[in-house]
Amino acid sequence: MIQHKKISRIIEKRIRDHIYPPLSKIPTQNELAEEFHTSRVTIKKAIDSLIAKGLLVSNRGSGTFVKSNPLINEMNFSGDSYLGLTATMGTEKGRISSEVIKFEIEFPNLRLQKTLLLEKSQPVYHIIRLRKLDNEPFQLEHTFMPIEVIPGITMEVLEHSIYSHIQDTLGLKIGSSFRIVKAVKPDDFDKNYLLCQSDDPVLEVEQVVYLDNGIPFEYSRSRHRYDKGGIVFNNQIER
Repeated sequence: MIQHKKISRIIEKRIRDHIYPPLSKIPTQNELAEEFHTSRVTIKKAIDSLIAKGLLVSNRGSGTFVKSNPLINEMNFSGDSYLGLTATMGTEKGRISSEVIKFEIEFPNLRLQKTLLLEKSQPVYHIIRLRKLDNEPFQLEHTFMPIEVIPGITMEVLEHSIYSHIQDTLGLKIGSSFRIVKAVKPDDFDKNYLLCQSDDPVLEVEQVVYLDNGIPFEYSRSRHRYDKGGIVFNNQIER
């Protein structure tokens, strides 16, 4: 009987080779069990390991689908699903305020088309927000979201919580995110809005965030002052 780790490697290769392309539905557990001459229990273990790696997403009653993850070959760290700064602050969210620097509608460039699985004719919001903690510059967000996926964003939404709008107003469920975390030099925006000096390091989090059905709805770059805390990652080791 083939071990689940070997099967997961085969399925992962099919994903990377686009035999199972982004957002496609993979064969059922019964079909895979028949193909690999093994049990459904073994197939489930293989699929669960790929879900844990962020390559697949399972929807009860619909099947298992391939996620689109344009950052996977470059990713330095992976974190938990990101639910937004306001939600992260919890009961202290009143300490967070937002200043909208840019709010425009644009057509996506080639990279955004690939990242967000868009055609060039599908417009996106281009949002730049300065997030303040206790009225002090804390985080600068450069965000792109497809209008067709996340409609109804207004200045009022931007001044509060985009993720609350997505979940509470639109009734959508946020799934997971893929991130690159790196130290970078400050640009003009950082110097102007985060009050960085030319030699201050900046922590950048580049990420793609997905709904629970695997559809990407956000590409963003969040810039953090070096002296305003860090990002905690809790990595699980498979036994």
